[in-house]
Amino acid sequence: MLCIICGDAIVGVSVDHFWLREHRIVYSSFSGAGVTGVGCYDDEPSPRAPADPNAHWRNASADTAFEVIPVNVQREKEGRHGFILHDSCWNLLIAASQPRSICIPRLLEVCQSVPFPIKTYRLGWFHCYGGVLELEHRRPFRWQEAYSIAGSSGMDHVPEDPFKIPELEELVDSMTADQNESSQFERRTTSDCFTKLPWELREAIAVLLRTNDALNLRQASASFWPLMSSNPFWASRFAQYGERSFILEARQKFRGSRNWLNLYRTTSSRCNIDALRNRRRIWKLVQLLTAIVETKYERSDPTTGPRIAEPDTINQTWNKTTGIAFTDEDIKERKTFEVGCVTCHSDTVAMPRDLLKIGISILRFEESTYVTGIRMLTRSNVDIRFGFVGHDEKWFATTAVRGFRIAQAPSGLRAIRVAGRDGNLSPWFGNADGFPVTDRLMGTRRRIAALTIDTDEFKVVGLGVALREHKKRIATDMRRDIQLGSDALWYPTLPPSGTFHNDATYVGHKPSKTQYQPQVWTHFGGHGGKDLDHLCEISVECLYNINSLEFVYDRRFPDGQNKKTLRFHNKVDESWAIRQKFKIDGAGGERIESFDVGLSKMEIPHVPEHWRHGYPVSLKAVTNRGRSFEIRCKTIRKNENIRIEALRATEGTTITGLYGALDVQDGLVGLGVISESL
Repeated sequence: MLCIICGDAIVGVSVDHFWLREHRIVYSSFSGAGVTGVGCYDDEPSPRAPADPNAHWRNASADTAFEVIPVNVQREKEGRHGFILHDSCWNLLIAASQPRSICIPRLLEVCQSVPFPIKTYRLGWFHCYGGVLELEHRRPFRWQEAYSIAGSSGMDHVPEDPFKIPELEELVDSMTADQNESSQFERRTTSDCFTKLPWELREAIAVLLRTNDALNLRQASASFWPLMSSNPFWASRFAQYGERSFILEARQKFRGSRNWLNLYRTTSSRCNIDALRNRRRIWKLVQLLTAIVETKYERSDPTTGPRIAEPDTINQTWNKTTGIAFTDEDIKERKTFEVGCVTCHSDTVAMPRDLLKIGISILRFEESTYVTGIRMLTRSNVDIRFGFVGHDEKWFATTAVRGFRIAQAPSGLRAIRVAGRDGNLSPWFGNADGFPVTDRLMGTRRRIAALTIDTDEFKVVGLGVALREHKKRIATDMRRDIQLGSDALWYPTLPPSGTFHNDATYVGHKPSKTQYQPQVWTHFGGHGGKDLDHLCEISVECLYNINSLEFVYDRRFPDGQNKKTLRFHNKVDESWAIRQKFKIDGAGGERIESFDVGLSKMEIPHVPEHWRHGYPVSLKAVTNRGRSFEIRCKTIRKNENIRIEALRATEGTTITGLYGALDVQDGLVGLGVISESL
């Protein structure tokens, strides 16, 4: 059993760390949602805890009613199912949500919409539980969202009780006041406008700032020099939303004045109290969970807002991007899902003609972000809201929307750019670094007429746009095949304009407009073919699939680095992998003319579509001098029927790049070439 908040184990036997046995269960049943009292785990298949949320197993009597509830990935029984967490983590969650209380039904909705990877056996919150997990080394890309158990180095504090910390209580009690409340030496200058304000006002301004910003202000304005001796300022660091808010004892045991500056210094990240380090780790996690639970799904009222539209009722062409999305029904049948997201809400709205500005709500997960909601304000004061609006909100002023550039992960939208009336792009709202990007929702000269938004229970997982068209063009546009350049998900960035993507010779499973299948690419020839003269070697690594291609350059290569790598998997064991190198005379004008790709099909029921279509198991490069080299994966069986297909460039162009389609689970499933007119 693993706690859904801290990611640590709920164990049956632990003498040194008894808090790891004490747990609660948040659960749903036919009669509603609730939370149990404190139970003590004894390695039973399903944990048991007192039914009364105020009861504790230590004080249980013969009359105390206990509940046995399936939790986490266990199947519900008689309509009952829940999620387990340490009692200490529950107490920290309650403290972080003050002065409000935790909404149990909402907490359950959120937990049910989160993946549960079997490999880590923890709720997949898209963070590392403060170091308990790490990105899986075998998966080369962050956007694959695959985690594994991290090593124990530097994690000695994790088993310590984060709620009851006697050393911290003693430390807080020892911090008696020895500071002067009055403003000390103050240097006045005629150019400093803040000197005109009374000290109490300046102090109130500083309280609203982060500590680093306040101390920088102190350097810029001499009137803030007394800040170091201001007890109200340093005490505010320990308030409910301050940066030391996790020092609960500072608020609970407040009696008169304290030396808040000294307490601030003593409780820094260098503090050697392991339990406090663990609390700091978990406090960040409960703050994030609290922020998620406190938001609710919003949908504009069609009687006061713009007309709510349905995709099949408007003369428009629809494009959509989404993660690996399951529906509520899928989840009910499968109970859990290991990767991707679930679509819980889906709404469509006609775009207002008197748009004033558009807002994007962003939720931060450690270094990552998610788009959680979209808001539109009109000149007629109509406020249109969809999704979970209210997190860090960013605005872009525009009277019309021409499209969106999206950074998409399997679990949802990570970042977004808005194209305004003139096609000008907003900054990235959210962090797009490390995630595939698409222009599938760009309308170029066409105005977006309607918008559809899919969300799970706390973030946007899919976004669609309707482009207004003449009726005569609708039939042909709806049949239009995917155009890889504009419609595909590209990683690490969109390919440069002016390049050909040679859709006609693409080999393997071609993605649809709604499928999550990123194209990973490298421009080994450089823009305009400037690097082709320096290319001297191609190295290919494979095992059960093509793992990587490495393009090596001569010493005259101007960029300093002498290689470019197109990697589909991380390196495999040296003794297993097949590696082959091929010398090429780039300086002498030798160029790659085509690639022949061998496809292996698996024509058996219940396998992914890309397996039935054929996935790459061999690669042969052919140059303009008639030379070639070939590599074949270990999966090829004797007498296996391999279908060979050729990757060729558009007539009159030269191959300068290569890209491959990646399935999140199965790796390389398609290949294509990028070419340019040189």
